[in-house]
Amino acid sequence: METSPENSNEKFFENVYFSSVEDDAAFTLKRERLHNALAKSNQPYRSGLRFLREVQEHKYAYQWSWLGVPIIKLPEDIVVLQEFFYIFRPETVIEVGVARGGSLKLYSSLQRMLSINPNILGIDVKFFPHSIAALEGEIGNGITLLEADSVSALAIQTVTRFVERATKVLMVLDGNHSHSHVMKELQIFGKILPIGSYIVVADTITEDLDLAEHNRPWGKGNNPKTALDAYLQEDRSWERDSYWGRRATISESRDGWIHKTGR
Repeated sequence: METSPENSNEKFFENVYFSSVEDDAAFTLKRERLHNALAKSNQPYRSGLRFLREVQEHKYAYQWSWLGVPIIKLPEDIVVLQEFFYIFRPETVIEVGVARGGSLKLYSSLQRMLSINPNILGIDVKFFPHSIAALEGEIGNGITLLEADSVSALAIQTVTRFVERATKVLMVLDGNHSHSHVMKELQIFGKILPIGSYIVVADTITEDLDLAEHNRPWGKGNNPKTALDAYLQEDRSWERDSYWGRRATISESRDGWIHKTGR
């Protein structure tokens, strides 16, 4: 008796496909093993650097949006932030370097989805009309903007008040990327933020992906990564978080996540 194509397809799923599907515990363990192996491997990261060099002329990081607002981040970093929010559930978020507002929109929407009242402070040296317009309805309704240098007395006072009663804080440093400026930010806010806080130091990738055409006052040997490495030698109350810092392969913040343990 011949087997019809329909029966063959059904037998394949019953005998091959369905039998190979792990239960949730086994699948979780396998994913963890795969993630650990990927995080330890430098070759995929190097391949990612080559990819980013190739797409740099197209301003790849500029091409993404969150809820219609431009977000100048790489796609993998956006997904990692979503995973982090779900697990850590930060009640207070501070970002230095707001750009066009997409990141603040991301943090606000994630907090709302997790039934957390948005409590976000965005700091930048200047806010342009398009950024204000992009955040219409959210400024004063969970999002606060401060136009100031992040290491100014005003910014320090504002952040100190903002985290006064906070217990679960995420801070993202994505403004001036020079070694000296990032070092000042870490030295200042590293003391202000409560134990348990996380800081994401953006653009640590600059140490490995020095794009001279940026024409910015930072580059290889003078960037967020060099500042972070030096800071962690100075302040032992903060530790590099290898899980989040290696969660993404094509990332602007590789090894740039730190956690305040207070040890």
